[in-house]
Amino acid sequence: MSRDKSTGFMMKTKHKIGTKLTKSAKKNFGSLILQKYEYKEILDFSHFMKKILPSGKTKKIIHNLHFDLSLNKCDILHFMNKISFSNTPWITTFEGYLPQCPHIRNLPFLENAAVKRLASKSCKKLIAFSRCSYDIECRYLENFPDYKDDIVRKICILHPPQPLIIEGYHQKKLNDQYITFAFAGHDFVRKGGMEIVRAFDHLLQKKYPIRLFIISKLSAKQRIVLPEKTDNNEVQKFIKKYPKSVFYYNELPYHEVLKIFKQSHVALLPTYGDTYGYSVLESQSCGCPVITTDVRALPETNNDNIGWMIPVPKVFGRTHACFQTYEEKRKVSEIIKEGLIKNIEDIVSNKHIVREKGIKALKKIRTFHNPEFRAKELEKIYDDILDNL
Repeated sequence: MSRDKSTGFMMKTKHKIGTKLTKSAKKNFGSLILQKYEYKEILDFSHFMKKILPSGKTKKIIHNLHFDLSLNKCDILHFMNKISFSNTPWITTFEGYLPQCPHIRNLPFLENAAVKRLASKSCKKLIAFSRCSYDIECRYLENFPDYKDDIVRKICILHPPQPLIIEGYHQKKLNDQYITFAFAGHDFVRKGGMEIVRAFDHLLQKKYPIRLFIISKLSAKQRIVLPEKTDNNEVQKFIKKYPKSVFYYNELPYHEVLKIFKQSHVALLPTYGDTYGYSVLESQSCGCPVITTDVRALPETNNDNIGWMIPVPKVFGRTHACFQTYEEKRKVSEIIKEGLIKNIEDIVSNKHIVREKGIKALKKIRTFHNPEFRAKELEKIYDDILDNL
């Protein structure tokens, strides 16, 4: 118990949840309002190790591994994508699979140690972002039959919370002279940016009443189809070609990005591969239905009832887009471009469908990603852990 300084009343002390409040952690659980718990920034010995280790490769090996030498006085530790070697009870929320430390795959002893920690008694819960993440983790654990059952029974699925940016579709500020589309994502090539450019070039040449906002650094970490230099040249020519229809921003503050979504009819994420696709939730919370591909977790956050989906050839348990060879890349690229053209043509011909899907997208966010509901679900997980210590 502690005394409230403003009222003088005795108040029950909240349990401490130790975490690293990264941007991703804040988005997924660190900003939730909890009744019985509060988050506390923790010490992480591996963070200090990264500062003193001389080799970048060595630093990457310990990425997403947590060591605290039991220095953190917390009731529970809660991480994003990390595996803890602490004896304090801990849980991890993950978006791909665990251990999310790609460089330890070449170090079997360390990979085995990390998986063993997932099966340990101090690991109390694993929270998958999606059914897709759950399935990927289960497939990965087939390589570790001695630990698989103990780990799988700890996994639950909780999609990220997303507050509504607008309460109703009537709050959108739309110019119905045009259908306005928006794309936001720095990894431009991987997220389908080149296919957007080619689809809109085709449609704008035909004088379709459409506009496009692009918010991106135009990076190409994965060279999906063409070399980065060629891609950027093509994009810059496209932007200059349509100064009254295409509006480009290298970077904007988050609230300005949301403002653009509120002024747009439809958002775009025709990606080759995203572990989750946060921008889909952010768009939907602004009343923007989204055109996406059907890779990874996207079929769980989008569908043809609340948006539009472009089916692409897939591998790896039918979740990842198939683009291992140059010809496969060309095929997927063409499918995405043609899918964009078809859906945009349908949207222009049936403008009423945008409002209908936008209203349904808002309802879906309100129902399935409600931060208040998610906070209660998370508190129940924390309660169960403490009750069973």
